[in-house]
Amino acid sequence: AVMDDTEDFSDTEAIVFYCDTSKDTLKNVETVWLKIKESSPAVCLLVVETATDDVKDKKEASRTQILDWCLSNQFELVECNEENDDDSDSEEQFDEKAGRQRILQALKAHTWSNLELIDDSEDKDEQADEDQKSSLLMEAKEILGEDPSFEELFSQISKMKDISNNLPNEERKAYAEKVALAMYKSIGVDSDDDDQPLT
Repeated sequence: AVMDDTEDFSDTEAIVFYCDTSKDTLKNVETVWLKIKESSPAVCLLVVETATDDVKDKKEASRTQILDWCLSNQFELVECNEENDDDSDSEEQFDEKAGRQRILQALKAHTWSNLELIDDSEDKDEQADEDQKSSLLMEAKEILGEDPSFEELFSQISKMKDISNNLPNEERKAYAEKVALAMYKSIGVDSDDDDQPLT
């Protein structure tokens, strides 16, 4: 791996090396890691297909050598051919995955610095306001009804006041007008007869 010395890794939060198990590759990983390690990524994985201590080629690193490097550099060794053992008590207890699933688990478990929570509380508040408004208007229509008597209206005056206090300004004015017209109507005055004296 060739890296530019001017590259900035200060914002690096995770590093995943996916490589073979040759000693040359391990040296390259070491070189790259020395350039990144100051940023102290929270997730450090060394991923190989498989590692074994039964090495048949001198160019290959043993599983023990790879684990030693991982421990010294605070990496986790992930072997892709490793299967999840459903019967393992420790895995059940900690929900620890193995193989490729472990890579996903480690990356998902990290709280990323650019993570943004979607705040839908504003939408819920707006919806709650709309629901309350429509509920208040329905209640107001029930009170005003079809030609209510003056007594019926008067007995509901405090309820109507509570309703109007909870309405937005424009709807409060419209509601007050409806109440006033209903009152006029209930005492026998037509809205067109506003200029006529009450008898």
